[in-house]
Amino acid sequence: MKTFALLLCIIFILPTSANTENVRPWGYQLQNAEIMELMNSPFDLLVIDYSKDGLNSSTWSPEEIETLKHQGKTVISYISIGEAEDYRYYWNETWKNNPPSWLDEENPDWKGNYKVRFWEHQWQTIILDYIRIIMNIGFDGLYFDMSMPMNTMRKKGFLTQLNAWSLGSRLLQHLPDK
Repeated sequence: MKTFALLLCIIFILPTSANTENVRPWGYQLQNAEIMELMNSPFDLLVIDYSKDGLNSSTWSPEEIETLKHQGKTVISYISIGEAEDYRYYWNETWKNNPPSWLDEENPDWKGNYKVRFWEHQWQTIILDYIRIIMNIGFDGLYFDMSMPMNTMRKKGFLTQLNAWSLGSRLLQHLPDK
């Protein structure tokens, strides 16, 4: 059975031995995270990027994530499903001049981040591949960031029950069911 928790954005706790019932303080650090700082932090639950600097070449190792878990930490990976980021492994430089149908405008507040039509199949396929990478590292769950205010999503027609259901149901189909 899948277990779910909601914190600011959507967090999916994957079916693991992680005990989330007693989690009280939690930390959120996406950049410049160091293993020793995380191990010694007072936080029961940590939301971190799957990578130390956002690049695929510096992902956390399964051994590092396991070390954090042995310290009593529940380790959640941040993943943006509402924006494509031009420094991620999946980015294709040709998209800047010839964007795929699912890629929208650059976020003026976050250079290199592009809004996406998250309900389109091609983007969902990219996200599902990204989730597989994260799950294989051994994270306890996923912190899905939509990265776009709800009113902007409504104005652009991005937010409808059907679109949200399409993404949510496809993601659920690919989460492990242990």
